[in-house]
Amino acid sequence: LHSFPTRRSSDLAPLKIDIKDEKQEEQRIKEISYIEKKVKEAKKLLRKMLMASDLQVEWAKNSYDTIHLKEEVFEDFFCVCVCLTPWNKKCLQYLKSINIICEKFNDKLTKGLSGSLTNLTNLNHLRIEFKRDFAASEITDLGLIKLSESIAKLVYLHDLELDFKSCEKISDNGIIKLGSNLCKLTTLDRFQITFSKNGVYTDDGITKFGQSLAKMNNLNQLEVEFLNNKYISNDGIPSLINSVSKLPSLHNIRLSLIELDSFNDSGFNQLGQHLSSMYNLKRLRLDMTLKSDTVVSQLAQMISKLINLQALQLNMENMNRVTINGMNQLYYSLSKLEYLNHLHLTFRHWWTIHASITNLEQTLSKLRGLKELHLELIDSWCLKDEEMIHFSQILSRCTSLTQFSIKHDHGLTDRGITTLSGALSLLFHLTYLKFDFIGCTEISDTALSKISTAISRMPELSHFELR
Repeated sequence: LHSFPTRRSSDLAPLKIDIKDEKQEEQRIKEISYIEKKVKEAKKLLRKMLMASDLQVEWAKNSYDTIHLKEEVFEDFFCVCVCLTPWNKKCLQYLKSINIICEKFNDKLTKGLSGSLTNLTNLNHLRIEFKRDFAASEITDLGLIKLSESIAKLVYLHDLELDFKSCEKISDNGIIKLGSNLCKLTTLDRFQITFSKNGVYTDDGITKFGQSLAKMNNLNQLEVEFLNNKYISNDGIPSLINSVSKLPSLHNIRLSLIELDSFNDSGFNQLGQHLSSMYNLKRLRLDMTLKSDTVVSQLAQMISKLINLQALQLNMENMNRVTINGMNQLYYSLSKLEYLNHLHLTFRHWWTIHASITNLEQTLSKLRGLKELHLELIDSWCLKDEEMIHFSQILSRCTSLTQFSIKHDHGLTDRGITTLSGALSLLFHLTYLKFDFIGCTEISDTALSKISTAISRMPELSHFELR
């Protein structure tokens, strides 16, 4: 520690420590002098560590702490967290939520991190991200298994996020052991995992991982992101969803399936069948590549069966082979969701001739309970002035809307924006409004004036953004 370069004290972030225990006030008073002594020792060590790196720690009751762990400072952090007994038991037990970003880690350092986690006995929220710029992380199955064993001991954990997108050395063995350990977390309510790019895990590992998740009976929200893995084909992902589809408390699902070259129409058809059987699903988000009208048709069939869906977000990539006929099937399926109150649609790379969102109007007219509508039209030809005029006419009748946002990067002029502004001025219950027209180079002061007039007529508006 003494060899660390020093920085001015003014550069150091303040450390806050709150070790109050209202239920045992008398006992706390008796021990306070001893604890304060240990706290001072800890603060000294932490301040020296802050001089050496970007490590930022705030020890505070019920706080959300972000810790950036770098290879060169981790062992000192490990000493503070683990070796300062009984100080760690007096202070770390109050930590409810922590976000750990690990840079340039290997299995040895992950083992140290795992030891530190065992002291966070009352942790409710944990997020761990392994990152390494311009290169893959050195974490292997060995480090992942050790980490998962420690996480499994956090008996009060409700919210867990694991980001392994840079861990390319994790195989089926690590994924399977991860699942078998995490299924011991009986209190887990939300679980989010990002699998690695170019990982060496396969359908077999994902299938068995899903079988472990099926034991988490209290799981309410599941978010799984797959990134560009050539070993994942049509079996693993549908099998995972089939395993969790019978969980009684699972009402929220997010799946990201971008750039999975070996996952094709057949795989999505199986996936759709399993998702459509989840009649109690309330919220669904799908990030996917729409390669053809066939996939769109399968997506439409699945959505039409989720009759209790309340929130739907579809991020659709690479739509250059999707026709208006395919999209009309999707629009029609959306009109069947009578309980839907939140709709977020992203169209990206939709270059097809006659691409349009005009027929979305009929869907909106039937979604009478819709409260939130968000549209992102990125590098797409589906919304020009003529379409915007027709779209605005229907939008003006969506009087129940409280939130609306639109993002479009080309094709609109003052004419389209003026019409949209006029329609929005009739939505008196809007509390949230966001425009993003970066790339629409033909918008002038005239359109901005119309937008200004429109928002002045929205008495309940509390949030407004314009780009």
